[in-house]
Parts: sequence; C-alpha cells; structure tokens
Amino acid sequence: MAMIARQPDPSPLLVELGRLSNRREVTRFFRQHADVCDASMVERLHDEVVHLTLADVGRADRLARAARQLADILADDGARAQSMRAAGHVLFARGHWADALERYTEALDLFRRTGQDLYVARTLSGPLQTLFYLGQYDRASAPAD
Repeated sequence: MAMIARQPDPSPLLVELGRLSNRREVTRFFRQHADVCDASMVERLHDEVVHLTLADVGRADRLARAARQLADILADDGARAQSMRAAGHVLFARGHWADALERYTEALDLFRRTGQDLYVARTLSGPLQTLFYLGQYDRASAPAD
C-alpha cells in the first residue's frame, strides 16, 4: 500500500491567516507554510469565507484576500476563480451587489475557461441572487428562458 503524505490540518492555520491584516503578513505566512500552498488551500479558504460571511465578515474578507494572493502566487486560473467567488460572497454580504456581480462574473469566466463545469454550476446562483438585489429581474430570469 502506498503511503500518502498527509498535510497538516489547516484549521489552526486558517484561524491564524484570518487574523492577518496586510499583504506582507500574508506573504510571510505563505512562505512559512509552503506545504499547504496549493489550489486545494484556496478552495478551503473559499469554504471558510462562505461559513464566515454572516458571522464575521471582516475575517471572511481577510481570508478572501489571502485566497486571491495565494491564487496569484500559484498562477492558477482555477484557484483565481475560486478566490473571486469568495470575494463575491464577501461583497454580497456587505451589500456591495454591483461589485459582487463583477467578481462572480469574473469567476464564471475563469471557471468556464479552465473547464471546471461543476464550479460554473455552483457559482451561477451568486450572480442570479445578486441581480435580484440589484432589481435586474429580466437579466436574472434570462437564463431560465
């Protein structure tokens, strides 16, 4: 049986990362924890953002920004899309619906370009709900027609 390298549980790392408030600290964090710097960590950050948007939007925002920074370090468009989706959730939670719509649209474009159909489907609800909040009902219902 092959041995699989086990990554450390990122939960304590997410707590630590959620406390960092500037880009330099986040960069230092990623250098110190290079073993968890991959696209799956960006996805984990996104998931944590989803859980935090209603409870602690400030921490969710810091994690969404860290996800974007890690995605840029990785130069991975799929990870960038996931980080934009996370940013969209934060913007939506703060009531910045036009900005949220932009992030969701950018995420959809990247997910489509990278052939990640499952994430396209998961992301579609974000812009639809945002269009309703913006009062753009015709545009929101157009995909259903």
